[in-house]
Amino acid sequence: MAERAIKAGKAFVEIFTKDSATKSLRAIAARFKAFGAGISAVGAGMLAASTAVAAPLAAAVKTFTDWGSALHDASQRTGVSAQALAELGHAAEQSGGSFESLEKGIRIMQRTVFDAARGGKEASATLAMLGTSAEELKGLSPDEQFTKLADALSKVEDPGHRAAMAMRVFGRGGTELLPMLADGAAGIAAMRQEFRDLGGSIGDDAAAQADALGDKLGGLWTQVKIGAFAIGEAL
Repeated sequence: MAERAIKAGKAFVEIFTKDSATKSLRAIAARFKAFGAGISAVGAGMLAASTAVAAPLAAAVKTFTDWGSALHDASQRTGVSAQALAELGHAAEQSGGSFESLEKGIRIMQRTVFDAARGGKEASATLAMLGTSAEELKGLSPDEQFTKLADALSKVEDPGHRAAMAMRVFGRGGTELLPMLADGAAGIAAMRQEFRDLGGSIGDDAAAQADALGDKLGGLWTQVKIGAFAIGEAL
């Protein structure tokens, strides 16, 4: 009888102990859960604050790398300085054109001048109709050549003839540049000065740095994608 009482008492103690432990663990878990929720709320607030600060900075970096890279690459292709390209690009965009059409027009213009310098009859005739020659343009920088030819085109009175000449000098997209060329050298100079007055100053070094940064960010993003792919494969 006594032995049964001892066994029963032992079972009661075991049940009591297990039950108490369970309750204690549940209480601790509840406290940790509440603490975790608090930390999550703080973390979410910090994340929101950091996002609000980081978003404009990220946009600034993207503008720097995108625009700077475009200017650097175009400068490498045309030999025109990044500053001059930025100013002429501003003039083109203010006139309803685009930076892409400007760059393409400059490259075709350079080919026209080069062909004329080598004795190409058609290119030489085109320059002659605009009152200039490869010899006269040879000592000018590409942006100065562009301005001189733009000034000559602005003096062609017949609109159809002017459009045809623009295409002969700047290629098929030459007509897109006509609004920019309408006021000749003086109009282009005014729009370039407007860009500088707005604080526009983009050196070749800055454009090269933007291009280098863009390449590094592109490489970093590639590494992130490779890492994500490896994790996905493992899962």
